[in-house]
Amino acid sequence: MNEAIVFSTERAGLIRPPTLRGLYTANTLAQVRLDTEGQGGEGHGDATRHDLAHLGLPGYRFPIFQPQPRPGDALFIQLEGDHSEHVVALTFGVELAGGAGVNPNHPPYVWEAWQGGVSRWATCEVEYDGTQAFNVSGELILRLPTMREGTFFDQHGYWLRCRLTNEQMHAGYKVSPDLETLLVDARGITVPARHATIVQNELLGQSNGTPGQRFRLLHEPVLHLDPERDVLEVVTAEGDIHLYTPVPDFSTSAPEDRHFTLDATTGEVAFGPSILQADGSVYRFGAVPPQGATIRMRRYQYGGGAGGNVPARALSVLKSSVPYVARVTNHAPAAGGRNGQLLEDAVQRVPYLLRLRNRAVTADDYELLAAQVPGVARALRDPQHGGARSDLPRADPRPDGAGRAGDAGPAARRVV
Repeated sequence: MNEAIVFSTERAGLIRPPTLRGLYTANTLAQVRLDTEGQGGEGHGDATRHDLAHLGLPGYRFPIFQPQPRPGDALFIQLEGDHSEHVVALTFGVELAGGAGVNPNHPPYVWEAWQGGVSRWATCEVEYDGTQAFNVSGELILRLPTMREGTFFDQHGYWLRCRLTNEQMHAGYKVSPDLETLLVDARGITVPARHATIVQNELLGQSNGTPGQRFRLLHEPVLHLDPERDVLEVVTAEGDIHLYTPVPDFSTSAPEDRHFTLDATTGEVAFGPSILQADGSVYRFGAVPPQGATIRMRRYQYGGGAGGNVPARALSVLKSSVPYVARVTNHAPAAGGRNGQLLEDAVQRVPYLLRLRNRAVTADDYELLAAQVPGVARALRDPQHGGARSDLPRADPRPDGAGRAGDAGPAARRVV
């Protein structure tokens, strides 16, 4: 039986019920402006404001886009609060087959959220569209990116819009579909997660009052410690609580510094030693927990590895129940997990480390050091400049801009 792959969220997620504040129809190709407060907005001289009080009344409807739709037409939705990273459901009531001329499977529009700044309008991920391009009443589910407050039509709020693309010119609406009702609801939220299990308040033992004490955590390998949260809690016999923070080593630890080190591979926790000096004195590297004090690891995470690089929608089981949460899933593949270095690989690297020690003397040294720069595909010595020429991977033309290491382009960085 395969071992379960456990992911833990890295922060809490607060789901806010959305409040609809306004609906507008306008063309987005109008001139862009910035208001005096530095918030983004757009001027739309032909904007139409729709009366929310009339939504749902018998016989009331209005065109979602202009009566004769053209590229750039958009339906603007004004929300009262910030719904960044939310999963929202928009339930549309529309006239049956009112949007003639489009392919329901490939509608000529895109959903966007206002982010302000350089990003401006960011594309929303459409998880489900049951409206068949506004031809039947149904539900549309969006995954929203980060949102920022903006000003449009002299109104402040958080904005979504459905914008007609250039597809409208040759495979678009003959007439605009009509909107009769609209309901907005929050269905969930997206939070970052990592391949890790969180352990809290693990008891390590009691101090005997001597320098260099060592304790072992119950789980390993341990992931990178957060100096603010992943600390040791030392409780003295008198009830005083002292917090010890992690450091890479004790080389700069003074005798009163409350520090500890952690071997992430073995889970071993160590306190600073005392070293006999040449003059006969003893120097203590870091404070020693008092005798009889209880030592507890307040928090740490263990796990990781290549096994956590799971595909999209592979995570579907809640490890513990959460009130009002019906299900969980990863809508994007997990990436970045790597296994620990094998002993054979370390043996191969030792000669290079001993040879270079981060210094370059010969031309070959320059090549080796340049090849270790993140993002460098290959490094080649350049005789004309006495250094090394490194080739960086070309940027992947995909929307997320992620590069592929195999796409090595022309020389883009020179190391001398």
